[in-house]
Parts: sequence; C-alpha cells; structure tokens
Amino acid sequence: MAAAAGTALLALVGACSSDTPTDAFAPLAPARLALDASVRFQTTGSASLRVRSSYVRTDLTRPPLDSQNISLTDAPSQQVPITIDLGPCLSDPLRGSATGGTPAADECLVWVELALLTNGVVVDRDTLKNISMRPGQTASAPASITLDEVGTVRLLPPSANVVSPGAPLRLEATRTMTIGAEVLDGANRPLTRPVTWSTASATIATVTNAGVVTGVAPGTVRLTATVGSSTASVDVRVVPLPQAVTITAGTGSSGTGTVVSVPAGLNCAISGTTTSGTCTASFPGDASVSLTMTTGSSTSFVGWGGDCSGASACTFATSQPRAVSATLRAFRTLTVTGIGPGNGSITAPGNVINCTWQFGSTSSGPCTAQIPDGTQITLTAAAQANSRFAGWRGDCAAATGLTCTLTMSANRSVQADFGQLAVYRISAGTGTGNGSVLSSPAGINCTVTGTAVSGTCSMAVLPGTVVSLSAQGSGGSTFRQWGGTCGGATAVCVRSNTNGGDFPSTVAFDNAVALNITPDPRSTGTGQLNGTSFFFCTISATTVTSAPCANTYPIGTTVTIDAFTTGFTDFVAWGGACASFIASRCTLTMNSSTAATVRFEAVPTARLRLQLDSDRGSVQVSQAPYLGQQTCVRSTANQAPTICDITVARNRQMVITIVDSPPIFGSFNEIGVCALASSPCVTSINADAQADIFFFDSQALIMNRSTGSQPAAQPSRPSPVKRKGAARQ
Repeated sequence: MAAAAGTALLALVGACSSDTPTDAFAPLAPARLALDASVRFQTTGSASLRVRSSYVRTDLTRPPLDSQNISLTDAPSQQVPITIDLGPCLSDPLRGSATGGTPAADECLVWVELALLTNGVVVDRDTLKNISMRPGQTASAPASITLDEVGTVRLLPPSANVVSPGAPLRLEATRTMTIGAEVLDGANRPLTRPVTWSTASATIATVTNAGVVTGVAPGTVRLTATVGSSTASVDVRVVPLPQAVTITAGTGSSGTGTVVSVPAGLNCAISGTTTSGTCTASFPGDASVSLTMTTGSSTSFVGWGGDCSGASACTFATSQPRAVSATLRAFRTLTVTGIGPGNGSITAPGNVINCTWQFGSTSSGPCTAQIPDGTQITLTAAAQANSRFAGWRGDCAAATGLTCTLTMSANRSVQADFGQLAVYRISAGTGTGNGSVLSSPAGINCTVTGTAVSGTCSMAVLPGTVVSLSAQGSGGSTFRQWGGTCGGATAVCVRSNTNGGDFPSTVAFDNAVALNITPDPRSTGTGQLNGTSFFFCTISATTVTSAPCANTYPIGTTVTIDAFTTGFTDFVAWGGACASFIASRCTLTMNSSTAATVRFEAVPTARLRLQLDSDRGSVQVSQAPYLGQQTCVRSTANQAPTICDITVARNRQMVITIVDSPPIFGSFNEIGVCALASSPCVTSINADAQADIFFFDSQALIMNRSTGSQPAAQPSRPSPVKRKGAARQ
C-alpha cells in the first residue's frame, strides 16, 4: 500500500492472494512469498514496487525467474501478491540448495530484490537472499524490510583530513579517520538508514560500514557509501608517515654557514665540523623539502653529501628518512708579485690571479685572492716580450719550470722573478742594394731592400747566448758593411751579451753589375764556360742547356772566363765584351753591366776502322781535344780479323799506337792508313778509312828460320811485314 505525500510510514504486507490451503496447489503451481515491508515516500506522482527474483546455481550464478511491477496507492496499508514461477529453476540440474548439498526435488534457493520507484526512478532497494521455496507453497521472508524515498547520501569527512575543496582527503599510512554519512529523503529530511561502505583498493585503504578508514600504503583510492540505490564517493590519498631530516657537517669541513629548509623546520648552524640549532626536523611524508646553504665570511660551500649532491639548492621528497651533510671551506689569502727588471705575468685558473709585472712594479690585474682552505692552485708565470722567467721565490721557491702548485692550508706569498733577454735588432744602413740577414740560432730572417727592412728582423735570446748574424746580398747586390753592435766589414757578425738588453745593428748592401754570356748565333758546336767567382754553364749550338751563363759582381771585380769544348767541337771566337780575346780565355774588369758571346763550331767526323789480324795485340787511338784514348784489343790468335770502328775528327791530327807484348809484335801493313809506318803513327783522314795491323810471334818466326833450336836472346821488333794489296784511305 502507498501513502499520500507527507505520510511518514506505510505498512506493506505481502502474502498469498487467497486463503486457499497450501495443499490445494498443484506441484508446479507458483510459489508465494510472505513478508512485512515498510515503504515510505513523499512524491506526489506515481509510486511502484518492483519485485525481481532469481535462483542460485552451484556455480554461484543467479539466472532470473520473475519480475513484477506493483503500483502503490496512498492507502495506509496494501496487500500485494508476490508469486514466483519456479519452473526454470526446477528444470536446472545445477540449482543450489539452502544446505549447500543436493537440493530436494522441488526446492529452489531464491533471491528477491525489492525496489521502490517514484516517477519511474529507483530511489531505494533491498534484497532478500537465499530463501528456500517450493512450488505451490508460501515461504516467509527471513526479515522485514524498509524502503524509503532516498534522495541524497551526504558524506561528512573530518576537517583535519581535508586538503582543499574537491581535492582527495589526506590520510597517513597506518592512521585512521571516520567519514560520516547523512541520508536524506527527497525533501532533504534525514532518514535513519544503514550505510554500506566499500573501497576500490584494500591495498591502499580499508573502510568499515561505520565509515572508519585505515590507511594501508601510499596511493589514491576511491571509497563509496551506498544506501539502497543511492551512492556517494570520496577519494582518499594515503601518504607515508612523517619522516625525519638530519643535517651534519661534512668530513674535513672548515668555515661557517647555515642550512635552512623550505618548508620551515631546519635552521642548522655549521662551524667547522660541529653543528648547532635545529639540525633535525620531521616533515610530512608527502612533503618536498628544499635545503639552501648560506656561508659565513671567508667561507665557501664545497657541496652536499648523503641524500643531497652538488653545491646548489637541494630538493628531495620526505617519503623516507633523510640524512644530509654539508661541507664548508674557509678561505686562505694568496698574494703574488713580480721581482726583477723584466716584464711578465702570473696567472691562476679561473682568473683568480692575473697579475702583471712591468719594469719592476705591479701594473695591473688581481694579485691577491681568497682561496678555499685545502684547495690546490696552480700558478703559471709567463714572460713578456724581451723578458725571461728566472724562477720562483717565496712559498714557490722549490718549484721548477713555469708552474707552481700550492695547497692552500695557510696564507701564501709568492714572487716570480723576471729578467731581461738580449734582444738583437736589424735595421738598414745607407746602402742602395738588397740583401738578407739570417741568424744562428734561428730567429732572424730579415730582408733588406735599400734602406727598408721586412720579415723577422729581431729576436730575443737568453743572456750569454752566442749569436751569429750572416749578411748575404741578393738580386745582384753585395754586402758592404755592418754598423752598430755588429760594426765591421765582415759579412758574418758573432756577438754574445751576458746582461741582456737591446743590441741594434745596421747592415748595408751595394748594387752589383751583371755579366751575361750567350751563344753566337752561328755557333754549331758544344762547350762549357767556367770562371773565377763566375758560373758554370753548358752550351749546345745556340742554346744554353744549363743554368744561364750570367752572374752579378761588385763593381771593379776582375772576372776570368774559360771556354772549353766538348766532343767534336772547336772554339772559334769571343764576341761582345770579350771580342778582343783570341784565345779561349776572356778576362774582364766589371765596372758596368756587360754582355759577351761565344762561338763553338762542330768539327766534321769520319770513321776509322782498325783491322787486327794474326796473333794477339791491341791498338790505341787518341785525338786531342776531340777524342780521348780509344783501345782496340785482339785477344785470340789465328782467328778471323778483329774489327774496331772509331769516330774521329776529319782533317785533324791523331795518333795511332801499336801496343806490343813481346815476343808478340805488331806492324802496319802496306795498305791503308799508316801503311808500313812506324808506331806511333801521327796522321789524319778526310773521309772514312781503314788501318791494318798485323801481329806475329817473333820467337816463333826466328825458330822457323833456324835449325829448330831456341834463340839465345829476346829478339827486337822486326821490320814491318809487307802484304799484297792496294792501299786504302
């Protein structure tokens, strides 16, 4: 039955629809349910009761049975029939039983859900579970039910756990809080109804039906309060328990400083290796803590240790205990300066020291620095132009080389000694010529052009260094003299200075005159030119086949040039400046630039054939200056004649010499060149010609002419042997 709007309570009785005895139902007649229900609603619209039933199977599934919608009126009480058709259940071999064993043949284990609907919307519901029912029989509900027109479930969290509106509630792990739940009807009036709570993850937080929430592990979970068909949810963020953060001084710390935290909590003073103030504090387990260091005077911050690193602000989460150390360093004073007459600088990394020493006093740059205690610092000395680094003094006195490394365990004072170098400078004198100056050791490579210089014309060396300066004329110029430090007329100047300083020298070069010799246009032969302080060149016909036949000389120089022929060539004549010289030598005095010519003429040649016959022997041919000694050798006797062809100059005297090897002698035959002549034979030819030479064993010849006995003594050269034949030339 139903009630009009404003009625507080209605009674609903569900029973069978008649008073017919139970045994009047057939075995498969619908089962009936009798229950007492209170239904309260305030709507002015329609209200109904929805009844849905299902049965339980052994696999714990619940297939549906019946569904009914019963309209409610505003009567104080209303009887409604609730019948259930058990046919589908009884035909299911997997149906369950109230005892958990095998069900009776006509038994079904039934669930019945009652839902109150107002204007078609479910506003409350309840379920009767595990009712044993049989066809044609009436089963009684195990308990009465109450259905209300539930409008709202309002959650009431504790204010201590509220972070901000709409944000998840905050709960520390292992801690508890109680969330209240207020149930209101459609008119926002409170209802007394039990609330069912549930959690989306019991590994993060658990909740009882009394709303008691316990944090289990960090995370965020949703909790839901259910009343009938109405629910309300809230998110809960479980955070770690508060954790301690501890500050200590690092090993070997020196100086002073203070560590503070954000959020506030830590304010720890450090002096050396001791701490004071608030050096341990507890922070929420979900907090983010930042630490900063403020150093005291003459102190630097080295860095963090433990749960922090580096030397900037440190930020960490307090999800666990944290231990942080801070190491400080006190500053030590480093003072540097220069000494000595030279110029230089002393520097250190990071430009903390950049001290310049000029002419015996400090001129610029930081020469004092505050260095953290225990720091190793390297000083570097650099001499400037024309100065040298002579060594370290003070706290770097033991250092060698250009660097000194100090450990700043105390204040330090350092001096760098700079001395002067010996500087050699070259400038041009009053000459008009060109030249260059080179030094040993290398350093100066200076070019002089008249009264101007270019290139590297100065160098600095350690005092006591022996320096050699060599002047050399160029482009036809010659060295004249030195001036200044190197005064003198010798081209090589050697000096040494033990005190350092500036040592200037001037150098002068004079212009020179040129001699150039070229082949006469009529020249056909080959030759060479050579001369005192001159050049060496080769000529073939009208071409110079080597370096040019040219050179330059100081004015007034006497130059002698000799012409030499090569091969089959005659020297013919000089021309130009040498035209007055008939012989092959020309001598000139060079008062101005001069040109000359030379003429070589090729000599015609012919072939001289030497024919050596009979015994062994050799013949030599010489024809100076055209031909060096040539030798024709017959090494085997009684064989075919030996032939040697030799090229000789036509119409020029030559000498043909028979080389004897007693007792074998040779002689010219009666025909050919040198016919029947004595050796050596001086002759010439104007065309190809042949000389026949016959070799014989004089001892054998004597034996043939006697009775066969050996001769008593070595015979002398016999007279030439005459052979028949026409003379050839």
